[in-house]
Amino acid sequence: MGLTDRLKIIRALGKEGAIPPGRERKPVEAVSARSLIAEHSFENADTLTLRRTVSAALAVPLNTVFPETLFAMVPGLAGKGPSLKAENLIFFDLETTGLSCGVGTVAFLAAFGRFEGGVYDTIKIDQYLLLDYPGETGFLRQILRILSEQNYADPPVIVSYNGKRFDSQIINNRYLVYGIQPPVFYHADLLYTARSLWKKTLPSCSQGEIEKTILKIERGNDIPGCRAPDIWFSFLKTNDASELSGVCEHNVLDIAGLASMFSVFNLIAHDPVRRAEEYSADAESLALRIRKYRRAHGILPENLNETEKALLKSAAGRGAPLAAFLLGKDLLQNKRYGEARLIFERLAERNDSALSAAADRALAIDSERRLNDTLCAFFYTERALLSTHITNSLKTDMLKRRERLKAHASAGQPLF
Repeated sequence: MGLTDRLKIIRALGKEGAIPPGRERKPVEAVSARSLIAEHSFENADTLTLRRTVSAALAVPLNTVFPETLFAMVPGLAGKGPSLKAENLIFFDLETTGLSCGVGTVAFLAAFGRFEGGVYDTIKIDQYLLLDYPGETGFLRQILRILSEQNYADPPVIVSYNGKRFDSQIINNRYLVYGIQPPVFYHADLLYTARSLWKKTLPSCSQGEIEKTILKIERGNDIPGCRAPDIWFSFLKTNDASELSGVCEHNVLDIAGLASMFSVFNLIAHDPVRRAEEYSADAESLALRIRKYRRAHGILPENLNETEKALLKSAAGRGAPLAAFLLGKDLLQNKRYGEARLIFERLAERNDSALSAAADRALAIDSERRLNDTLCAFFYTERALLSTHITNSLKTDMLKRRERLKAHASAGQPLF
């Protein structure tokens, strides 16, 4: 069977009124919807789709000024630049029937959080709840209306946590199943920034772990997200919405936590060195993000360059080897030779990574070319070659350097 035939079958199964094989169940009773409407402020939005609007307080209020450092920190924001406004942000999260991105996985709950009315310590959240499979197209239409940038004067920026790999893939797959053009939007996925800041210090970079450890958020009796699929399937069979309402509350907390995390990223962007220490963030990784951003975007404000140097210095002071090496190279380029050599000496003496041997190489080059000290250059070359962490490419380079230094010494200054 070809791909075209397979898609026809999938689309036929997905049409309103069709029931996927193995999911036979009781029809949704009106009492279930009435319970959700009466007790949890839902209203009808489409066929078998409910909608409600709630508000949630943030653990960290949003500063509405977005410095250039934030665009360097968060992928997906770089294209917005100074035009970004708090009101353009849409915090997005799904609850789904599974953890894979295959065409059999369906989203049954979607939440969109926005800042409105000049209030930035509270976020307004619109939730859409699918009550049964036959109403999926109506559910998807509601999501499409929010995600489509043509519905806004200024294109929105969708902010998610692991949304690029999961949420947006599921949504795109479902639109393709129904032959609908998927929406196109700016997408800022905070997972990648969170990993770079905390992967060395936290047992995991799940949103829950970051909320608990970094944001100091305690959710109490929150229903774990991993239970959401089973609770929705149970609702389809029993029409009992009691636990499903708990899944909706979990989804609200996810949006509030996501917006709070974004607020913390923005606080760090305003004062990277001090805030990185306050929030236990990896200053070395943050400096590398800024460095990559500067090189990709060419000429940028000088303060971004100074921020990178300050972060490198802070991280190097805490023993981060790559930060120390890069700081030493920058100091050499700026002709601050004494400071650079001191950093390289400390790094080389550690002899605990390939960067130690690379520091010896930098010292050897500076000794030979600037100080014209062949004996000193030979010493650093030999020390690099004795390192158990030296890479093959660096070893080849240092062996050639040693032979050249020997040849140079035979014509002038002896090595021994």
